[in-house]
Amino acid sequence: MAIAAVPAAAWADRPETAANSTVECGDTLRFDEATAYASLASECETPPATVTFDDQTTLLIPTEPGSSVHMHVDAATESDSAEYSAHLTEDGQLVTAVDDDQYGTDDAITEADAVVAQAGEGHSAHGPHASRLAEEVAGKKAAKLEAATRRAEESEPVGSQHRDIPAASENASSSAAAANWSAATKCGYTSHVPSSNYQKMGTDEGGYRNIQWYYNPAGEPTIYTDAQYRTRIKSAADSWDVLWNNCNINVSWPNIYMDYRGTTSAAAGCSTAPPVNVVGWATISDMTTVARACRWNYSDGSARFSIQNNRGHAFYAGASETACSNRHDLEAIMVHEFGHALGLDHSPQSSSQVMRPTVHHCESYHRYLGRGDIRGVRAIYGVGFWN
Repeated sequence: MAIAAVPAAAWADRPETAANSTVECGDTLRFDEATAYASLASECETPPATVTFDDQTTLLIPTEPGSSVHMHVDAATESDSAEYSAHLTEDGQLVTAVDDDQYGTDDAITEADAVVAQAGEGHSAHGPHASRLAEEVAGKKAAKLEAATRRAEESEPVGSQHRDIPAASENASSSAAAANWSAATKCGYTSHVPSSNYQKMGTDEGGYRNIQWYYNPAGEPTIYTDAQYRTRIKSAADSWDVLWNNCNINVSWPNIYMDYRGTTSAAAGCSTAPPVNVVGWATISDMTTVARACRWNYSDGSARFSIQNNRGHAFYAGASETACSNRHDLEAIMVHEFGHALGLDHSPQSSSQVMRPTVHHCESYHRYLGRGDIRGVRAIYGVGFWN
């Protein structure tokens, strides 16, 4: 998923069914004309390769039967967020979706829903690795404990410095008056929202999911060092690994291991799936987009993610949670985006969870998970392997 802001354009006027389709071979297909895809694919030498939504968001149409592509878009201002997807069924029919509104034939939608439901139960083409050495598991558990210790040493106590900025202004610092954040709500909110189309990320290692991911530093802003950017992004992944929170919630870790593998030259993008899970940078012309994340689900039950940060925005990559001024806190945004990659959808804005849909400057307190965030990732991946 991504942190991006959708223009405030409402979706209320979109049609329930496609109007008379005028799409031709080679054209892009409108999201509400999904039922036309199968015939175009069989009749055209060059069938449509992309599907376009009302706000001009474009997704590639999957080419592998049983696979899908998803994009989450989150608001950088007080505007609507949205989730887009395109799923190609085993018999070559297309299903598109905007949030919970699906377009396609009834049979195709039923098949797409069944694939998602099966994937959510954790079916995977990757069986348990019986040859996995006990030392490797022990090493990963030690790494998780080290991450938890490091996070504790870096953190700053809950207090007046953990504040939101007024919704009316993006020109604010961490000392701005609190507007819509509540520690009591963040720590007391119990609901969680798994994405309607998630598949578990990573490979099944016989009790936990090993989620390898890489960082592409190409295009990173020069105001901070590469090491600073990388540290903040790795810390964001650690937050989900060890359920880092400032609510005194001490529960079993989810059955995942966020396995950072170093840098890659693979580009982070949403037009095509990268060869590996990757976090990187891009120049995104739509300045309502702060960052965005995309997921690809495959018919064998596997999934992949890509996260982009928009270089057009100013990011804060310092360690201190109180020194931010007029910038988006990179670590807080990355915690949100990794949550999408793991399969979580948005919580209500009023919930004060990491997974709320809108973002403001200097939200350093969202480096910490809320109770609902924790319940969500534990519900998807289960618990008990590490603890």
